[in-house]
Amino acid sequence: MFRLFILLLVSTAELWVAQSTDNVAYHQIRKKYDHQKVNDTTALSYVDLLIALSKKEKNYSELTYAYQDALNFESSGYHKMLYADSAITSA
Repeated sequence: MFRLFILLLVSTAELWVAQSTDNVAYHQIRKKYDHQKVNDTTALSYVDLLIALSKKEKNYSELTYAYQDALNFESSGYHKMLYADSAITSA
């Protein structure tokens, strides 16, 4: 019984560490533009990088968050509609 508990604990810890290291790249990119104000288009280069990384890794939850961030920083109404459509599609 004790060995089963240890095995379960080790496998759970391994999954937790794998998930936390996978999201490090997303958090590092997001930290670069988190301090920007709404409609500040200088953040869009980082958001576009985040979108490209999410698409490449097929991480749809991060892709949805990236599109939501793009909505916050895009000043053009037309581009906001495109990002909103993409956010709905990726969700």
